[in-house]
Amino acid sequence: MDVRHSLQILELPEGASIRFTNDQSTYVRNRFDVVLTNGGIGLGLVLLILTVFLNLRTAFWVAISIPVVLLGVVFLLPPTDHYLDIISLTAMLLVLGIIVDDGIIIAENTVRHRMRGAEPVDAAAIGVAEVFRPVLTTILTTLLAFAPMFFMPGLTGQFVQVIPLVISLALLLSLLEIVLALPAHLA
Repeated sequence: MDVRHSLQILELPEGASIRFTNDQSTYVRNRFDVVLTNGGIGLGLVLLILTVFLNLRTAFWVAISIPVVLLGVVFLLPPTDHYLDIISLTAMLLVLGIIVDDGIIIAENTVRHRMRGAEPVDAAAIGVAEVFRPVLTTILTTLLAFAPMFFMPGLTGQFVQVIPLVISLALLLSLLEIVLALPAHLA
């Protein structure tokens, strides 16, 4: 229920009123809408592009990593004493494209081995094994690029700390998804 609506039915003494000032919820709601819109557009574009170059089934399993990883980040934020706010949603926007890239690399390599005649399970295992080190390297270099933000001092550091946290969680969840789930789905 909307807080404003519940306050409208609240009976106030005569001459008393409630005024909303500096309502930040509209900004968070708008940013959340941007994340959902960008996620949906990203999902659609990934499906379209991958379907053109690979196939619909492979495109679907790579694209599904977008909502899986973002929902995983949302689930893991509260145990770290962080929640969805404008800064964390902005970090999700930053990492959105990165989380798909490694899945594309794994999927393309797996499909390549399938086209060369490998059995599905073998193609998935070989496909991951061949590109695991470069994929891990890209994830680690991105993590290292954002790691200094964890150590920013003061009040600014407290606000900014959620950016590398969200990016780290998203990249680690993405790594788990592309190494464990994606090959299983593709096989």
